[in-house]
Amino acid sequence: MSLCDISSSSYALRRKEFLSLNKQLHAAGAQSELGLPQITVIGNQSAGKSSLLEAITGITVPRDAGTCTRCPIECRLSSSDRPWSCQISIRQEFDNSGERLRNISEKKFGEPLTDKVQVELSLRRAQFAILNPHVPWHNILAASAETLASMSAKSNTSLQFSKNIVCVDLEGPEFTELSFIDLPGLVQNAHPDIVELVENLVISRISGNCIILVTVPMTDDIENQKAFRLARQVDPEGCRTIGVLTKPDMLQSGSSKMLQNWLDVLEGRRHPLQLGYFCTRQPDDDERMDGALPIQAREKEEAFFKNTLPWCNSESSARFGTKRLVDTLSRLLTGFIRDSLPKILSETNERLSKCQEELSTIPPPLKEEPAIYVLSQITRLCSEIQTVVQGSIDTPLIQSHRTKYNMLKLAIRGTAPKFVPFTADENIIWQKDLTDDDDDKDSGDSDYFSDRSKGRSPSAVRSMNLTDVRQYLSRSITRELPNNIPFSATVSAIRDFQKGWPQLIKKCFEEIQILTLKLLMDQINQIFGRFLALQTHIRILAQELSETHRTACALVLSKIIEVEGSPFTQNTHYLQSKTNNWLISPSTPSNDSNNALTPSVDFPYILNMLAQAGIQVSSKEELVGKLSLLDAYEKELKFMAEVRGYYQVAYKV
Repeated sequence: MSLCDISSSSYALRRKEFLSLNKQLHAAGAQSELGLPQITVIGNQSAGKSSLLEAITGITVPRDAGTCTRCPIECRLSSSDRPWSCQISIRQEFDNSGERLRNISEKKFGEPLTDKVQVELSLRRAQFAILNPHVPWHNILAASAETLASMSAKSNTSLQFSKNIVCVDLEGPEFTELSFIDLPGLVQNAHPDIVELVENLVISRISGNCIILVTVPMTDDIENQKAFRLARQVDPEGCRTIGVLTKPDMLQSGSSKMLQNWLDVLEGRRHPLQLGYFCTRQPDDDERMDGALPIQAREKEEAFFKNTLPWCNSESSARFGTKRLVDTLSRLLTGFIRDSLPKILSETNERLSKCQEELSTIPPPLKEEPAIYVLSQITRLCSEIQTVVQGSIDTPLIQSHRTKYNMLKLAIRGTAPKFVPFTADENIIWQKDLTDDDDDKDSGDSDYFSDRSKGRSPSAVRSMNLTDVRQYLSRSITRELPNNIPFSATVSAIRDFQKGWPQLIKKCFEEIQILTLKLLMDQINQIFGRFLALQTHIRILAQELSETHRTACALVLSKIIEVEGSPFTQNTHYLQSKTNNWLISPSTPSNDSNNALTPSVDFPYILNMLAQAGIQVSSKEELVGKLSLLDAYEKELKFMAEVRGYYQVAYKV
């Protein structure tokens, strides 16, 4: 099949359909969700990219000193029997801060053009519109090049670069079906932020399902080309990269070594690429100033490669010229699209199924007035919260609270004073757990307290024997009469075991608050989850209300804790009872509180209990002798009993 017949063949028709589909998908923004095929042109600044773009499209692009292309330009060529025409559009894919938009739109920028001379100014206007989104389009479409330059100079809000795209649809009988994106040239001698911005733009566009076309000027070493390095970065195997060597006419005929190096690159002996290299020759500045026509430029290009060494002797003659490059790109892109369609279709069906599944979860529209509906849902929330607070098997808030309260009780029990009714000289390991027998009976959860060793908190009061207590009381005596226990000593001992209570209560309170607030938020999410804005508003109100009650409750707890710090009780009967109990029980050691010693217990049993406590007694007389030693510590034992008795009152209340 010859090149002249390809436009009218069935292959050309299929190619047109493929590229048209790809164009429609890009215009709809499908590239943000699907890996759509495309050709992306990259290159260093002044690499001949603009000249190549003009040669492929036949239009004139803006040329200024420095960087003139500041946003991607997508060129879409289509063969047609109709006369030449050009339609410029703008595709908004990102907002002003560079974040991708959820709804991508492509809008026509002005009327279709039928004169090629008008294209350059229209491209300037379109790029200005992208870089200045705050300026209305109707002010831009009528502006001259001088007006645009003046507006740019005066503006302080213009963007340096943009990811949004100027789309150029070209149609005419001279075109081959092709589409590609031309990116801004990579800069080196600019502010580091600008350099990084352009590099990130290039990398984002050449990653993924993309053929990378790298323009490499032959006036510079290929190792110095940043564009080539970036292409290697995303395509290390060189599977989807095409090199286009530009400016071969600027090489001196005497630079034989440089010419040979570039010939080696072109023929794949150096820096090989699977898709290979092409070499093009474009009009120089003088030829452009003379108004060289595209057909004349292609004729000069053909003659240059045919008559200039070493190109005329190269075995890769099919790799010379813009026409061969365009035909190859068109064929590659068509095949790329064809091969990608099954995957695109699969991804589309998968996302469509997911979307339909999500749509099916949307509840039916409301049948009542919104205000009435909101009121009914708030009433429902209040009713359900009330049910939860009252207690229910389905909503175990109270059960979780009870667990926290029991943990608090256990922790407070662990602060009980540890008094050992022996002197330091006796060196006895006291094994009895000084918990009152009534603790377990009233806990409501015997299993929870079955292991009494768990009753000690890490901050439990240190143990004190009779010697310690005597020294403590001796240091506390001021003006008291002999054999009187200073009340200040009793108060100090009581406060000593209470000093950890505020922190334990605060921890319990915070845990209760977290549990309650979580349940409240879960109920709100369940009832108002359909309306996210309303749900957020209700959550904020609920959190504010919860914080108000938390502050009030914390104040009450603080007052209660403060009152507990002053030793006082009207439960004098219980206090006296516990004090009397502890006056007796410390002198009869046991490691089993359920089998406390009594006068009616047989002496062998007493010996056994004492042995388990670490006390060796061989006769009743020896036992009486040991117990008689306690008479000398009557005051200390009384102090122990009073403090331990008051602890029991404070703990039980």
